Amino acid sequence: MAHPTLRDLDQRTVAVEMQIGSRQTVVQGLARYDAAEGSAPALHICVNDGAGNFEIRLEESLFRGTVDSGKKFGCDFHIDLGRSLVTK
Repeated sequence: MAHPTLRDLDQRTVAVEMQIGSRQTVVQGLARYDAAEGSAPALHICVNDGAGNFEIRLEESLFRGTVDSGKKFGCDFHIDLGRSLVTK
């Protein structure tokens, strides 16, 4: 699969890499793609973390990150959000 879409990540393990402030971090979770009528299609990544569970929601029409193999993170896929969380 050359360029996976967010839909391709449904029910797969995903590592999400992002920069928050000056800190680079990676979290891992199970993805669920939701294209329910009445809401924008989005990928939800449920993260179970010792500090507290949370969910990352990536709306398909607004997604600007990259998706590739998550092998180096022990996951099916890797999403790199880069600095896309830091917007003005």
